[in-house]
Amino acid sequence: MQPIEMEHREPQEMVEIHAGQEEKEENKGIAPLVISIDDKGVIYLGTGAEKETLDADTANQKLPLLKAKLEAYSAAVKAAEGKPKVQLSASAEVKQQRVVDVLNLLAEHHISAVTFIQPEAP
Repeated sequence: MQPIEMEHREPQEMVEIHAGQEEKEENKGIAPLVISIDDKGVIYLGTGAEKETLDADTANQKLPLLKAKLEAYSAAVKAAEGKPKVQLSASAEVKQQRVVDVLNLLAEHHISAVTFIQPEAP
């Protein structure tokens, strides 16, 4: 078993994590953002046929493509006077650091409503 290497970062903002709870609060017509991470660490946005591949370079912890999408989403939610919400799914085989990278980026964008969901079936 190989040791897990994790980068230490200073805490930025608390992230509120929900364990698959239904979101009851209306978000003024803006759906939660669905982010998924596959077993290789590739990050996707959306589900089904509309699933978009974002950051595939697992060496890049800054996640520039996801960051751009989060900036646009946050701006749209703010304009609608809503609260940004994310549903996150991660493969059981993905390195923990990749999930931490996504959570750190969510915190940087002041997105604290995060719900973990089951990964889509292949």
